[in-house]
Amino acid sequence: MCRPGPHCVPCPQADFALEALAKATYERLFRWLVLRLNRALDRSPRQGASFLGILDIAGFEIFQLNSFEQLCINYTNEKLQQLFNHTMFILEQEEYQREGIPWTFLDFGLDLQPCIDLIERPQPKCPVFGDLTCSPPPVDGQANPPGLLALLDEECWFPKATDKSFVEKVAQEQGGHPKFQRPRNLRDQADFSVLHYAGKVGGRGQP
Repeated sequence: MCRPGPHCVPCPQADFALEALAKATYERLFRWLVLRLNRALDRSPRQGASFLGILDIAGFEIFQLNSFEQLCINYTNEKLQQLFNHTMFILEQEEYQREGIPWTFLDFGLDLQPCIDLIERPQPKCPVFGDLTCSPPPVDGQANPPGLLALLDEECWFPKATDKSFVEKVAQEQGGHPKFQRPRNLRDQADFSVLHYAGKVGGRGQP
């Protein structure tokens, strides 16, 4: 508590100063720790500064109505989660096997690549002209159609394209994808849904 006096500091100002001191102390302690680690681990004489970064994965967003912004945020989250899973569960176990460490390979059973492909798979290019307006004939019944971002980019080239025409194209190209879902009833406000690892996210064709 702040007591009246000639050197009294208001409580809000004192709280702010305390938080600033804690932040500065943590920053200096973290820099000192990184410096000690670099000195202990790097025995070879070389120039340059080492860097230690901490990645905070973007938060997953599921609203009642989701737009292009949520698609991009959740796509980024899906990519980072896939990178984490591959690094921690696959590469680490392969390292154990290379070093001869007794280990039973664990299948964590969460491959996010199908959902990532649904969003990011590029548009197949013309084998003759190499542009996006002359796609090669379907292979195996168009087993690998372009993703949502490629379809959106393609639709933006047409002057008379609308939100409805984009949704129809997405449903036509990706209707059979296991991570894509069409509206199941008339009360469903979403134009389509993407089945992310964190949950089903209904999307709208409108921006």
